[in-house]
Amino acid sequence: MNPDLFPDSLASADALEQARIKSLQHQLIRLGDMLGDGLGDEPGGAWIKREYRAVAQALGHVPPRKRDVSRTNARVAEALQRMPCPGCGGMLQQTRSGALRAKCPRCAKTYQLTTQRKEPHR
Repeated sequence: MNPDLFPDSLASADALEQARIKSLQHQLIRLGDMLGDGLGDEPGGAWIKREYRAVAQALGHVPPRKRDVSRTNARVAEALQRMPCPGCGGMLQQTRSGALRAKCPRCAKTYQLTTQRKEPHR
C-alpha cells in the first residue's frame, strides 16, 4: 500500500494503537485496585489475578517466561541411548523439546520418564 495515496491510514493506525494502550492501562489500574481491595483472594476472584497478569504482559510490564530446556534435553537423550523400548526393544525418541516423554516409532507406545532426585547427605 502506498502511504502517499492513503496518508490518513497511518495516522489512524497510530491513533488506534495509542487508544488500545490507554485502554489497557486503565484496565490494569482497575484490576490493580480490585487486587488491592482483596477481591482477588475471595472465592471466585482468581480471574482478577489472571486478567491482571495478561494485561500487564500485553503492555510489556511482565517479561515472558523462559525455560532452559537444554539440560533436560541432554539428560533425556543420554537416558534414551541406554534404554530400549520395554514393549518391542526399539529405540525411543523424545516426543518434543523439553519433554520427559518418549515414544517408540516402531510400536507407537508412549512412556513417561521420571527424574531421580539426589538425597542430601546427613
